[in-house]
Amino acid sequence: MRNGKRIEARDRKGKIRIEGRPRLSEINPELALRVIELHKKGKTLYGTAKILNHEGFKSSTGGLIYHTQVAIILKDWRKGVFSTTKALDAVEYQDG
Repeated sequence: MRNGKRIEARDRKGKIRIEGRPRLSEINPELALRVIELHKKGKTLYGTAKILNHEGFKSSTGGLIYHTQVAIILKDWRKGVFSTTKALDAVEYQDG
């Protein structure tokens, strides 16, 4: 970690390796999959956060989900940090 920010790096095999605390998508894969599902339906970041809070999802600290957290999950998904093609119990993370 540098200045409190996570560092993204690639190992020798080309896999993404992230240093620092686990991402919200890593802590709660059900949340990450629901975010992707709502994004594919065309929901906005704010709308997605509102739906997630109504459905009872919580942040890593137990608080509400905000649009910025939704944006981070989508960014991780686009970068390939986690896969949504496998069954929920077999989600594979590429953090080394």
